[in-house]
Amino acid sequence: MCTEQLRGLNLTFQTDRTFCTTSSLQRYLNVGYARAARMIDELEKMGIVSGYNGAKPRKVLMTKQQYEERKMRNLP
Repeated sequence: MCTEQLRGLNLTFQTDRTFCTTSSLQRYLNVGYARAARMIDELEKMGIVSGYNGAKPRKVLMTKQQYEERKMRNLP
């Protein structure tokens, strides 16, 4: 599976939830820790999840509807 496909699955998966963790990405996408952590960092840069807060899960800041609207406007 290519990076773009993983990114799309990741965004869809995360916007369905209220919290996001590296381990949830690992299980859902069947990727290693390093790749899942980079995806979380990318989601943070995009404003989809909150920043690092120790061992606590990150809050998902965007609803699925907001993500779909953003996608329609071709925003990253």
